[in-house]
Amino acid sequence: MNVHWNSIPRIEDVVISLNPHQLDELKQGYLPEFIDKDFLRNLLDSSPGFLILKTGITDSDEQTQRSVYRALCSQLGTLNNRYGELYDVKDYGGNYKDSNIPVSQTHDTTGFHTDSSAIDYFPFYAGLLCIRPAISGGDSLLVNASNFLSFVKVEQKNLLKVPVIRDIITPGKEYSLENLLKNKFPILNEDGPFPIFRYMRYWIERGHQKADISLSKEYIELLNQFDSYLEDPNKQFCYSLESGDILLFNNTFLLHNRTAFINSEIEGQERLLVRTWIDK
Repeated sequence: MNVHWNSIPRIEDVVISLNPHQLDELKQGYLPEFIDKDFLRNLLDSSPGFLILKTGITDSDEQTQRSVYRALCSQLGTLNNRYGELYDVKDYGGNYKDSNIPVSQTHDTTGFHTDSSAIDYFPFYAGLLCIRPAISGGDSLLVNASNFLSFVKVEQKNLLKVPVIRDIITPGKEYSLENLLKNKFPILNEDGPFPIFRYMRYWIERGHQKADISLSKEYIELLNQFDSYLEDPNKQFCYSLESGDILLFNNTFLLHNRTAFINSEIEGQERLLVRTWIDK
């Protein structure tokens, strides 16, 4: 299975606009023929690993946006309910560095990551519906992490397979040192048909700080190299989601990020995205 990017995907190859007839089909819970399940999974399970669907539905009809989005995501698998099947991604005014909250609940850039920092759960696919964009910022960024492996030595790749601690931030999960030490798994797993990445540097570093277990110098140097690769604009696909846009992506080999954003000061006009975790 080829999951590598030979070059950054072109917008015209990954952005699909629905016509009124196709949109009506989705509103009724049916997939239009040209985006049947096999088509969606082929795009998501191999290169490029993601798709942007432009529904053209504005935030004046938010309920229809959500129902169309749910109908589409349900075709890919089971919607996970850890945060609710449809989880609102918006700025609640908190700071993830001061409290145990997900970065998704702030206006900050998230850093490149895969979703879920819990050892017992990892979504295969993830989706984002844009109901309202920000006044500025909040762009979606994607990088294919599997391409990074061609830049590292064998011993470095093996180091990525060493389990590391992650901080506990999942709602409802009891925090204790015992649970923290159990929340330990590697960044890279190559046991399947393609590499699987699980990464967010901040939660790794904070998990080790809380456990009072230092990361090795070699490991930190490798993380620096990985981050430099991810932060290279020449490796990133960048897109500004508009109201009604749906982004679907493979959470196993694509790392995603968003730029920091500025919200509207008008109540009810703040940036609002809806996230879905999908189990294959």
